Amino acid sequence: MRKTILGFVGSTTLVATLLAMPSAASAETRQEIWKCWTVYGTETIAKTAFYTCPSGTINIWYTDLNGVQMKLSGSCANKLWNDSGRTATYLDAKAKCRIWP
Repeated sequence: MRKTILGFVGSTTLVATLLAMPSAASAETRQEIWKCWTVYGTETIAKTAFYTCPSGTINIWYTDLNGVQMKLSGSCANKLWNDSGRTATYLDAKAKCRIWP
């Protein structure tokens, strides 16, 4: 009985330790790809240049997921940039110009 209890405690500790370890997948950082979509076509832009798509929609893709994950209004992002005295960031654009979801 004593060996069984010690074995159970030891195996529980081992399982808890393994579950607490971060996996390789969770260690990966999510990268965003920003694309300006207009009637003329699609262009990949730097997220720090969010204001360069005034006549289109900014689609944001994540490298670890399939498809568009967020859409921003390009005209809103451009207006935000100009109205802020060119101090707004891409995070401001994500917070204030989101049109989907």
